[in-house]
Amino acid sequence: RLKDLGESAPRLHLPLERLVFRGSGDEELLCVARDDSDMARAAADMMYSHIALGSLALAGLYAVVDLEEHTVGLAPKGNLSAESSEALCVASVGCTGMQTYYPPMNTCEDPDCNAYMLMSLDHRTKVCRWWGAVPAGFAVLLVSLAALDFLGQRLYK
Repeated sequence: RLKDLGESAPRLHLPLERLVFRGSGDEELLCVARDDSDMARAAADMMYSHIALGSLALAGLYAVVDLEEHTVGLAPKGNLSAESSEALCVASVGCTGMQTYYPPMNTCEDPDCNAYMLMSLDHRTKVCRWWGAVPAGFAVLLVSLAALDFLGQRLYK
């Protein structure tokens, strides 16, 4: 069983450029495969996806296997900033209002205003708002309770 190093474990970076190979038509292909047999987990967020490293990935890493302790150690080869580039990456979208950024899809997700009672999403500002009559209803309720309190005080004197 592998030791869990938690947050202290160093991050392992592998530039996608190391996974590019030439296809039959001299076209550049990216060697990435994914197991989509479990459709519930086949989302853009690959956090819990099965990841297998092949020969192209291991060619860009130093690998040490300890057969006695049943552990594997990996470290990057080369300089990450010299080998990789984000020049062809799509720029991150800007979110407005109460939207949250979802990096795997490079999209902004609207807040779930329906999870709150008497609220809905304002599609123009992307902010959760009270339904139209709710603030007025709260004001009427507050004034009514105050009036009943004063009336109750008068009746018991």
